[in-house]
Amino acid sequence: MRAFLSSTPVTKPSGAELKRLSSAALQARRSFESFGRPVKHWDDWFVHVVVEKLDSSSRLLWEASLQTSSEFPTLTKLQDFLQTRIRALEAATPRTVSTTATASAKSQERKTKMNSLTTSTPGSSKRGRKCSVCQGNHLFNYCTQFKELTVSQRREHVKKQGACFNCLKDKHSVSNCPSGFRCARCQGKHHTLLHLAESSSAMDSETTAKTQITDNSAATGSTSTDSSVNVNVAVHALATKGAVLLSTAQVSCSNKQGDSLIVRALLDCGSEAIFVTERVARALRLPRGRVHVPVSGIQGASAGVASHSVELMIGSPRDSSMRHHLTSVLVLPKLTSALPSHAVRRGEWPHLTGLELADPHFDRPASVEAVLGADVYGLLLREGLRRGPAGSSSAQATSLGWVLMGHTSTTSPSPGISAFHAMVSYTDVDRTLQRFWELEEVLTEPILRPEEQRCERLFATSHARDPHGRYIVRLPKRTDPVVPLKNNRKEALQQLVGLERRLMRNALLREQYNTFLDEYHRLGHMVSIQANEVHSEDAYYLPHHAVFKKSGPVDKIRVVFNASHRTSSGYALNDLLLPGPKLQSELWIILTRWRLYPYAFTSDIVKMFRQILVSSEDTDLQRILWRADPAQEIQDYRLVTVVYGTASAPYLALRTLLQLADDEGLKYPLGANAIRNHSYVDDILTGGHTLEQALEVRRQLIAILAAGGFSLSKWAANTPQLCPDNESHDKLFHDREGVSTLGVLWRPADDTFALKVASATSTTSCTKRTVLSDVTRFFDPLGWASPVLIFGKIFIQDLWMAGLDWDEPLPDQLQSSWTKFTDTLPELNTLSIPRFAHFYGAESVELHGFSDASCRAYAAAVYLRSTSSSGVIFTHLLVAKTKVAPVKQISIPRLELCGALLLAKLICCTLKGLAMENIPIYALGMGNV
Repeated sequence: MRAFLSSTPVTKPSGAELKRLSSAALQARRSFESFGRPVKHWDDWFVHVVVEKLDSSSRLLWEASLQTSSEFPTLTKLQDFLQTRIRALEAATPRTVSTTATASAKSQERKTKMNSLTTSTPGSSKRGRKCSVCQGNHLFNYCTQFKELTVSQRREHVKKQGACFNCLKDKHSVSNCPSGFRCARCQGKHHTLLHLAESSSAMDSETTAKTQITDNSAATGSTSTDSSVNVNVAVHALATKGAVLLSTAQVSCSNKQGDSLIVRALLDCGSEAIFVTERVARALRLPRGRVHVPVSGIQGASAGVASHSVELMIGSPRDSSMRHHLTSVLVLPKLTSALPSHAVRRGEWPHLTGLELADPHFDRPASVEAVLGADVYGLLLREGLRRGPAGSSSAQATSLGWVLMGHTSTTSPSPGISAFHAMVSYTDVDRTLQRFWELEEVLTEPILRPEEQRCERLFATSHARDPHGRYIVRLPKRTDPVVPLKNNRKEALQQLVGLERRLMRNALLREQYNTFLDEYHRLGHMVSIQANEVHSEDAYYLPHHAVFKKSGPVDKIRVVFNASHRTSSGYALNDLLLPGPKLQSELWIILTRWRLYPYAFTSDIVKMFRQILVSSEDTDLQRILWRADPAQEIQDYRLVTVVYGTASAPYLALRTLLQLADDEGLKYPLGANAIRNHSYVDDILTGGHTLEQALEVRRQLIAILAAGGFSLSKWAANTPQLCPDNESHDKLFHDREGVSTLGVLWRPADDTFALKVASATSTTSCTKRTVLSDVTRFFDPLGWASPVLIFGKIFIQDLWMAGLDWDEPLPDQLQSSWTKFTDTLPELNTLSIPRFAHFYGAESVELHGFSDASCRAYAAAVYLRSTSSSGVIFTHLLVAKTKVAPVKQISIPRLELCGALLLAKLICCTLKGLAMENIPIYALGMGNV
């Protein structure tokens, strides 16, 4: 115990020093065991002493490796960490022979002096040792001449020296070797320098049989530092030696009717979900359920969104009794590239002889039609694992047969790597609310995926303008995989007939519907198709229906085109189109920028999507059928503008506006700035620091949009001069009523914001479903009512903790809490928040941030403090954000740190979003941290 406690602490990251400390701990433990002490209960003490003696960087990595585990770490876990750390340090810090030999000798001498439990051999503490190969002053395992020998010659030399085949130290056998290192190539108990590639198993037996040299001295626990260099070499050799097989199997997929299809499946325990391709779903005519599941892969890169799930049976093509019923199987157009990436040569692998392979054609590249993830992977495994020599594949027994994995002798013709890892994020109601209270980021910097980069390149190279300045764009389509669409005119005709029957029962609805499409045709946004052009295999017809919007005493309708309707090929137009990258700034940033102007106005772009033309090469994908009266002949039309409801429409609209700002920005700089930084979809919220500047912004904004074929309407301003006189009929400037601006109520007359909180749908017999509906209707983008609305988030968590069904009445206690909460909500409608944040003209401006936490939630708020030239101080809440604490109990100090982190991110986003520079910032975390 004295020797262990007095061992020298590690002062800097060093593989040798960490080995010394690790060996001292193991030696002390073995010594206590030899005295019959109950060391199996002493892990806490051992771990504490060892960690206290670690260098600061290693201690930091150790603490990070524990993550949020509440379990006390064991000595075994600490030793595993130290071995990994030692390998990393030695691999990253190659040593010269002389330096290593000296350090090794000094380390050996220190161990002999300090460790009273170690029985050293004669001469083990001598500073210099002669190399048995070249007679130099170093150990032979550091000798260049020794490394130049063949493996057989090295093994013979080690045998003659009576050294251990594992650590190359003197006078102990492999079975008694204290070193935790193993061969980096095959993990056998021998040194990497002694690895025989011809037969790893034979070498292991030879190592064991031929090195049983008995020695009465205790092992010192020191191992060769040279093995770290060989680890690097070995890993590199393995990585480039040949192709790697992934576990594939032939699987029979079948539907409820008994129709089956044999496909190649990838068995992947790194996938959180089960996947099949569109081809499988279509071939088996599997009923689909609507989902919206983002799929991410390596480095969190997005792999798209699964929009459908299916149920199917899987089984073995050779054993009809082996069947598994799979639900919630996600459908994607393509899963991965062909596996293997190229044909591989079947090696001479005796250990695989006679096995019934799950994929008899594993060596031939073929498409993967299914991925069996972790939830079914374990059900398929059977006892049985066969390993072969290095460079050969291993085999795992499964209920589908033996699956192969690992290296082959075939050299890879390219450096490409096939890696499949799928992480899914379910967004159905249940999964969404499970994540409702999890820790989350404020904002993330968008990283363009390859398909998003292709969207940008396509737009940049293909957009054009007609003689009137209007933009003409191409629809961004997927090319890999190819999404086949078939002419669906017959299905569209059936839906039109059904629509006409509904319209005939409602004369007002029929009139409004006809008026909408008549205007569509009159404005040139859709054109008739000649009879000789109707029949086209590449055409896609958009079914359409009415959507009602409450607008005063009269309901207005809008015709919506359904681009998600699937054709007989199993695909819809939205499956073909790319959604493009996110171009829109955060809503709260847009609103906060608007608050910096003393003179403000807002306006809408009229029919923004329909002012952008679609190239004639793509308009056959936007056909519709229509007739104003069932007695008339049905007419085919092409929609020649960007269509709301298509996957690419938001991207094309925003990208076109940004392109307009680039093209006309030199002529209209203030108008271009309004488009880039003060627009949210088709809403413009901008202004000026003076009335003259605001008028100039308005003039340039009208002019730059007109240059692209756009116009503005629905004007509102905090001063009547900013509403164009020639558009007085569009003014929404009222003394008492407010204007809905990005979901926030703005009263232009007194230039204030107000919240509009609707009453709860039900307060007497509430269920989880009705509560969820009410909570999700609360819209407070800037967090003005966060202290109140956080209760709704916490209440949702309580409902989930109670395990209630969707339509089960709430218990009396929860019902009472919810009723008290909803009864107070109307008071939020009395709040009045000044829009102008007194930024312009201030003598000084500061940002102040505050964060705090409780056991249920944490929050952060950012304020703008300004001082006028007359010394008047103004303080405005810019943004606040609240988060519910996770269900798993977390200490309040840690939650306070989460709040501080949230505050730091909010401040950074505010500074970046508002382009504030050289402004004093004060951040205060309330609490004990």
